[in-house]
Amino acid sequence: MLGFSAQHELSPLWQGSYTVLTGVLGSGSEIEASWLHQVSLTYSMTDETDLVMAFVHARGEQIEDASSGQSQRADSEFGSLPDVATIRLSVYF
Repeated sequence: MLGFSAQHELSPLWQGSYTVLTGVLGSGSEIEASWLHQVSLTYSMTDETDLVMAFVHARGEQIEDASSGQSQRADSEFGSLPDVATIRLSVYF
């Protein structure tokens, strides 16, 4: 597993971040990589309230069950949901 993350303050109220993870499956000449990308924006609404918007995109070769030789449901080692968008409101007190 290998990853990289970068975060930057876009303005006093906005913060952006990007994360990428990769994992390698297989051995010999059958090496396959899975990738996970996450982009997020955070808006500081008040001193105690943040709004976080994130998008996650995962891709990779289908995982194959070694015992039966059949493909499992997962699209990659990161799961069966390749694209996920979320919005979170965090209130601190």
